[in-house]
Amino acid sequence: MSNAFGGVTNLVIIVFFLVLVMGYLAFNVQYSKAFKVKNMALTTLEQYEGNCEADTTCNEKIQAYIKQIGYGVTKINNPGSCPDGGSTYHCNSGYCYCVIDLEQSSDDMYKSVKREYYHVITEVEMNIPIINKVLEGIRFFRVSGDSKPVSKFKN
Repeated sequence: MSNAFGGVTNLVIIVFFLVLVMGYLAFNVQYSKAFKVKNMALTTLEQYEGNCEADTTCNEKIQAYIKQIGYGVTKINNPGSCPDGGSTYHCNSGYCYCVIDLEQSSDDMYKSVKREYYHVITEVEMNIPIINKVLEGIRFFRVSGDSKPVSKFKN
């Protein structure tokens, strides 16, 4: 009788650790997808100088990349406020970004140089209903990053 109880206990322990390891691996795959989307969005925003609204080439390029890697987040709920006094977030399918202005400086060749950088947020997709209900308001599963400063020249 004690051997049967030990066998069931061992089976429960093995199943528990298998579920734990598989969940960790699934989280790592989803985290790497969110990280890749963040990097692609930053690179594309730098390339198009922040002009990445809904129907632009910039957004289409990011959306094609999102479909290519299988990133499943469609909407980021309540991204919060932009850091360093930036404008509001512009949210597209799968990511949100805001433009943050830096100091203005004079240049000999140009009258003024406008410098800005971009802050991007993506989320790690967690489609486990119980965990989603318990951790609904927590923004722990977000990946964010900033671009390098981009200079825009005005006449």
